[in-house]
Amino acid sequence: MAITFRVENDLKECQKLWNFFSPKKSFADLWEVRNIFAKQSKYPPSFLVGNLNGEDIGFLPLLYEEYDNDQNDGYYVFWGGGDWLEEFTFYIKEEFKREYLKLFLANVPGQKVCLSFIDHQELVYLPELQPDEEIYFLDLEKYDYSLEKYFLSFSKKSRKNINNELKKIAALQPQVFFNRFADFEEMVKMNKKRFGEESLFSEDSFRLVFKSLLAEKSLKDKIRMVSLEIDGELKAATVNIFYNGVYTLLQSGNVEEINNIYKYLNVECIKDAIGLKAKEINYLADECGWKDHWRLEKRPTYFFDNV
Repeated sequence: MAITFRVENDLKECQKLWNFFSPKKSFADLWEVRNIFAKQSKYPPSFLVGNLNGEDIGFLPLLYEEYDNDQNDGYYVFWGGGDWLEEFTFYIKEEFKREYLKLFLANVPGQKVCLSFIDHQELVYLPELQPDEEIYFLDLEKYDYSLEKYFLSFSKKSRKNINNELKKIAALQPQVFFNRFADFEEMVKMNKKRFGEESLFSEDSFRLVFKSLLAEKSLKDKIRMVSLEIDGELKAATVNIFYNGVYTLLQSGNVEEINNIYKYLNVECIKDAIGLKAKEINYLADECGWKDHWRLEKRPTYFFDNV
C-alpha cells in the first residue's frame, strides 16, 4: 500500500501529533515554545502528515508564509519560529525517514518550501540539503566544567587582555541577579538603543514572543535571566534557556557607555551554566563580531529551498 498524505490544520490535532512524534531533544522541539512563536502568524499550522498502511509515520510541521510582494501565492516554512529558531528536525519515525522524507517534501501543497537552520544530523536522510549558517557553542564537558581551563585554551595575549577587561568591570562592583524577570523590558530598551533598526526587538511581535516565553508556566524551570547592576542601575541582562543539558543564550541588552560589560555578562552566564552542569552553551548562529575570539566551536546547519 502506497503512502498517503494529508494536511492537518486543527491546533489540537497538531498538538497530539507533536506530543507523539517530537523527540523533545532541544528547546525548539517543545510545543510550548513553537506555539508561542506561531501565534504571531495569522495562518493556522499546516502539518503534512504521512500515513503508511493505516499508520501515521510522521509529519512536517509547516506554516504558510506570504511573499513580501504582490504575488498571490506563498511558500511554507517551519511552523513556530521558522525564521529565528535553529536546528530543526523532521518529525518522521526513524525507520521511515530515509525512504520517505523526499516524498514528504514533494507533497507539500504547491511544492514550495523554504526550510532554514535544519539540524546537521538530518543530512544523512537528505544529502541534497545545502549549507546554512553555523551554530557557535562552548563544550563545557571538554573543559571539565572549569572556567579556568577554558581560559587556558586562549593565547597568552588574549587571556591577558580578557582578564584585564574583566578586572576593570569588577572594579565597578557589579551585582549579579538571576531570574529577575522584571528586568526584561529594560533589557529590550538597551538592545534597541544599541542596535537601532537592526534590533530584533524593533518588531514588537518579537518582544511579545519573549514576554510570552517568560510567562509560560511550563517553561518556568527552564527560562533563565542573568542581570548586572552597577550603583543600583541595570547595565546588562540576558534571557537564556536551559533544557536537556544545553544552556542557550537567546537575547541580551547592555549599555554602551561601559566598555566590555557584555564580556563580563557572558562570563556570568558561563558560570551559571557550569553551576547547572550544562554540557554545552549554545550561542546560536551569527559570529556577531566576537564569537571567534572566544574560541567557540561551530557545527553546521542546512537548508532546503525550492522556492
